[in-house]
Amino acid sequence: MSIKPEDDFSGYMESLKAHEMQDQAYQNQLAEHELWRQTTWGGWVVRQLQALGDHFSPFFEAIADTVQSDKNTPAQLVLLAVIRSLTIAAYVAALYALLRIANAILGREIVIEEEIVVDHDEDTHDDSKDGNLVQEVRRSARDKKNR
Repeated sequence: MSIKPEDDFSGYMESLKAHEMQDQAYQNQLAEHELWRQTTWGGWVVRQLQALGDHFSPFFEAIADTVQSDKNTPAQLVLLAVIRSLTIAAYVAALYALLRIANAILGREIVIEEEIVVDHDEDTHDDSKDGNLVQEVRRSARDKKNR
């Protein structure tokens, strides 16, 4: 394997130009993202959530430090249990909210309505034996269709 002095920097300028183009594309993407954050409702929501997170950041960092410490104190165990319980409650509440939204979109409840029609045109009383007996009138599908 021979090493040529002119091969030391081969492709360096092309690599540098490609790297500069990637940096420029990334800067354009950041500028478009900031424009989105400043001009849309979604961007406003993101800004508010980030501000809320920044406001409570010291609290969350203190909890993270407590959870990550090597000491197993009773306070730490209680805190871990509370965090787990709140996490499960948050998942259940989120699922409940999503299902309520789906229910609002699809409708309140499914109702099956059946209509029963009683045909009183035919005499169903048997007068020969007892006037109170009711005979069952059966008709085929063809008879029902022809009526």
